[in-house]
Amino acid sequence: MFIAVIPYLGGVAPAAAAMAAVGVANGFANVVMIMAFQRWAPRELLGRLADLMTLASLGIFPVLVALAALVVHDFGPAPFFPLASAALAAAILAGLSQRAWRGFGMAEQPAAGTGPRPAAAGARGRQAGPGRRADRG
Repeated sequence: MFIAVIPYLGGVAPAAAAMAAVGVANGFANVVMIMAFQRWAPRELLGRLADLMTLASLGIFPVLVALAALVVHDFGPAPFFPLASAALAAAILAGLSQRAWRGFGMAEQPAAGTGPRPAAAGARGRQAGPGRRADRG
């Protein structure tokens, strides 16, 4: 995790490069997460659930900033970055340990024997085509 090494990179340019990498990775992760969320959510509840997700992600921000300020005030800025990285890694691992999260946004696989059935042998060649009605043989 790039966040953990930022204070130890030895300069502004390497720290800026690491922060840029974190920003790019976060942008890609947001796109994937929102796409998977929109595919998962029922269409009639999509607006309400999106509002709830936005409130959850933005609403916790002031609490986290206050917590970060306490850590930086008491211990300095250097330990904050590894702690933030460890918290992020713990959240990711907690999510990946749940089967529902591992399959989040993936299409459900049909159960065995529930797929499309082949046409009956006598029905072949009798499909409706141009100028032909389906009920005529």
